Amino acid sequence: MKIKSLSFLVTFVFAGVLFLTSCESEENPMEPNNEDASYTMNLHIEPTTALRTADTQDSWTDPVEIAFNDSSAGTGKIASLMKIQHTGGDSLPSDSVMYIGSRHTRGMDITAAYGNGRDMWQHQNGMMEHHRHQEGAHHYQIQILDETMTEGPKGGMTIPYSQVTLFAMTDSDTTEILLEHVHGGHGFRYESNAELPLGTYDLKVIAQPPDFYRTSETSSRWTEEVSTTFSAYHFDAELTSPDSIGENFAVNADDDSMLVGLTAGPVETYYENRGADEISTEGKTINFSVNLEDPSLTAGAHYMYDSHVSISIEDETTGETETHTLNPTYGPHGFYFGENLQFELPGEVMSREEHMMGGHGPGGGHMGGGMNGPGGGMMR
Repeated sequence: MKIKSLSFLVTFVFAGVLFLTSCESEENPMEPNNEDASYTMNLHIEPTTALRTADTQDSWTDPVEIAFNDSSAGTGKIASLMKIQHTGGDSLPSDSVMYIGSRHTRGMDITAAYGNGRDMWQHQNGMMEHHRHQEGAHHYQIQILDETMTEGPKGGMTIPYSQVTLFAMTDSDTTEILLEHVHGGHGFRYESNAELPLGTYDLKVIAQPPDFYRTSETSSRWTEEVSTTFSAYHFDAELTSPDSIGENFAVNADDDSMLVGLTAGPVETYYENRGADEISTEGKTINFSVNLEDPSLTAGAHYMYDSHVSISIEDETTGETETHTLNPTYGPHGFYFGENLQFELPGEVMSREEHMMGGHGPGGGHMGGGMNGPGGGMMR
């Protein structure tokens, strides 16, 4: 479907609890009533649902309303409205993206772009499910970054959405520890407090295939579990500060490499959300933290993971509304929330090379499937 003229009324709203669903928009896209139809488009984002540490308990929690237009400020509640005339058609060059805008508010950097429709792959029940984009659809992409971090991440791109289990093994016993998703002052990690007797252990880390959508470039990566062991760890006294146990390059059955970093430290205080009571640490004696990295990508910013993101589009003529979920996605350059939709927001068209020369957001970055600088990104 090719739309010659289309106006959008855009308002971005941080709101309410939203649940991620699979690719419903690909099967039943909203059809415009006529070429001059007017729509209201709302982007709903619920901040990360990962556990918080004491230094992040109050971050990224307040509802915010932002509109991507040139006259609006980047913080606070914005009620300004914008009509945008559609001009892009279905003729975007294959290697280009349409930059919509970037806003910096309440400790977060939110950047939006869209490009040509992309086939997506979803890992479910040990198999990869192929979701084909519909003809005429465009791929919308939202990246959310943590601006509260004063230091950029070290090493490779963090891999989220995995289930990570640690086994502390002796000659006579094994303790199994399931690690939680945690967003702390250090960024995203897999962490947990545990009860562990003093002694010497072999620590085995097993990471299941990450549960995010993949693009064609990443569709065959990390479809098998990754396992690695750190030998002869001595837990013989009360820990007073984090102690790096080590980093291992692990390779799975598909020959995918992953850098696994393991740290032990004193028991950590966690919170489920703002205003919640501390999660009990009674009986716990040690904290383990695991960082998974994609060594093929250099980290440039701290991403906000475990968020719920959806777009609602209202036909102002009929009053009908359709909601599309943006799925957590790992592209060739990193992480974003994305989905194929039949609607477009015109912006500045640029080739991938031109986009990489510029940058959007604090510190400059590139939107195209991943971030290469704190606050900006190149989405693809």
